[in-house]
Amino acid sequence: MGVITIRTAVQQDAKVLLEIYAPYVKKTAITFEYDVPSVEEFARRISKVLQKYPYLVAEVNGEPVGYAYAGPFKERAAYDWAVETTVYVREDMKKSGIGRALYTALEEALAAQGILNLNACIAFPENEDEYLTRDSVKFHERMGFETAGRFHKCGCKFGRWYDMVWMEKLIGNHVENPPAARTAAMEHHDGGRLEDFEKMLSEVQRQYDDIGIKMEEMKAEGREKTATYRQLMANRLRLGDMLAMYKLYDLL
Repeated sequence: MGVITIRTAVQQDAKVLLEIYAPYVKKTAITFEYDVPSVEEFARRISKVLQKYPYLVAEVNGEPVGYAYAGPFKERAAYDWAVETTVYVREDMKKSGIGRALYTALEEALAAQGILNLNACIAFPENEDEYLTRDSVKFHERMGFETAGRFHKCGCKFGRWYDMVWMEKLIGNHVENPPAARTAAMEHHDGGRLEDFEKMLSEVQRQYDDIGIKMEEMKAEGREKTATYRQLMANRLRLGDMLAMYKLYDLL
């Protein structure tokens, strides 16, 4: 297998991404959707996600082999810092690191937006069968998710009842009066950047630099083993991830 590259989806990807998704609809209970959507409907879904959240495509040798995206956890404003995540990998490319690469990039993009909670809704069999295994739960556990709840026999497909589990991963600090989560940080605009984005990016860089200066001062004072220093390090690492993600999307 070649090198995995990650890019932002466009509506023109709908046909090839639908070809990845369709077997999961037709042959599995991984998705509770009964009918394969049209290409037009799938393109509409991509467009809707990209209005606010990242929608990423994994390619190997220039060929799409998987995709991942986020959507609102709930529509009300109090849930703005939480999302539901989704990932699909082409049938013949599963367990090859593509899902991990997609979820890693997705998490970094969401962190850059100020998202704090990742939630995954996963079909779960009481007993594994030809339509559904527990592989998705195991994958999310490897990605740092923990089970938050389970609903029993809430989905019926292929004449069988399946459970659903919610898994979650917290990727940021939950502070009082958190800053507003931003619309997709990777959004492209032909002809230049948005002024608001440039201001936000400049502020992130300033904070990153300021923390670095503070850490150097604390090291000079022999305070690098304190809790305050460790918190500064964690904050700087997160800001560094944000800056790296902006570079990935050619926004610097």
